Amino acid sequence: YKTTYDGASGRRMGSVAPMAEELDMSKGKFFTHSRIMSLCYDPTNANLVFGAVETSGFILSEDGGEHWENRSAALRAMVDGNPALRSQINVSDDYEGILDAHTVRVTRERPGVVYYACRMGLFSSADRGKSWHNHDIGRFAPVSYSRDMRVAANDPKTIYLALSIASRSNAGALYRSDDVGKTWKRADEPVTAVSTVMGMGAHVNDSSRVIYITRHGQVHWS
Repeated sequence: YKTTYDGASGRRMGSVAPMAEELDMSKGKFFTHSRIMSLCYDPTNANLVFGAVETSGFILSEDGGEHWENRSAALRAMVDGNPALRSQINVSDDYEGILDAHTVRVTRERPGVVYYACRMGLFSSADRGKSWHNHDIGRFAPVSYSRDMRVAANDPKTIYLALSIASRSNAGALYRSDDVGKTWKRADEPVTAVSTVMGMGAHVNDSSRVIYITRHGQVHWS
């Protein structure tokens, strides 16, 4: 839905019929359909909207949300070329992990480039999902399950990323990049998350201030 009246009213966007599932979810062990997890506009193009759909990957609108298209084919191709990206938990399909999308974000530092966080880590695309770059989070962290991500409002080079073992786990951590995702370092070492980091928020005026919450209710902030 979209509102242009500060939430007082809205109208449905896209087709009335649901978008086709990227995986056969009918026999899912834990859930049987996908769900939209995140949407974001490109800061330099109001017609360009990106979306993350849990177990259906990456979606895109090029007309401000009126029509949508799934652009996950290149994500699937990455799995075909890299067995380490195979993962199946809910259904018997090796593409499940790469399509288990949680967050999409765009930074003013790299307009047109979308960052895509999912079960298998962090990826980015500069061509609207036609190809993807694997940021290989495992080079910087012992875990790669990515649940949420934020760009610092006053510093578009700074990105925060929530990492954990899995959707339900006994550990998590917050990582920070000061170079739009090229390198990462842990940002919450004074504290310890004892379950999956599920969501976060970044201060609108201070890139050093961030808050996150874990699945079991811990709240940590700087």
